Amino acid sequence: DLLGFVHMIPTRARGRILDIAATQFEDGSAYHQYQPLTKKGNRDVGSGFNDDPLWLIAGTAAYLRETGDWSILDESVAFDNDESKAQPLMEHLRRSFQYTCTHLGPHGLPLIGPSEGPVAESVFIAGMFVKYGKEYADLCGHRGLADEAAAARESIAQVEQAVLTAGWDGEWFRRAYDAFGQPVGS
Repeated sequence: DLLGFVHMIPTRARGRILDIAATQFEDGSAYHQYQPLTKKGNRDVGSGFNDDPLWLIAGTAAYLRETGDWSILDESVAFDNDESKAQPLMEHLRRSFQYTCTHLGPHGLPLIGPSEGPVAESVFIAGMFVKYGKEYADLCGHRGLADEAAAARESIAQVEQAVLTAGWDGEWFRRAYDAFGQPVGS
């Protein structure tokens, strides 16, 4: 929802980004829902949806494009609302990106999440990773992290290639691979 209002009320978007980042887990994963009133992740819905970490990169990149406020990347933000574990927002983005890199399935596509098993992969999450991963790599470049940007681009290229091979059936893009490793949506 942040993407729809960042251009109208960027100060509220900034606050929302920092609040959402504060619900992220240290391994880069995230709750599936955020409660704006309590500023906590919703445990009732849980976590383990592997697209969730990438939305933090998407929202932050949109905010930066709209405002040019690079200081947000230096804001200290808690992990899972524990201030003793606070790190700069840039570290949260790094962990979001790395979470996807370390949660790839047998075809090199991002895993859907634990509820779907250890081999279920998503072409949708792969597309997100390619798009928002490139934005993350650009952020690294802007911050003078050339080696990190290059490594990110290499990871992105590998997932992009997986989309073009395992994600494509010759006529259509698949949606996913199920918990049995079978293609869905050909």
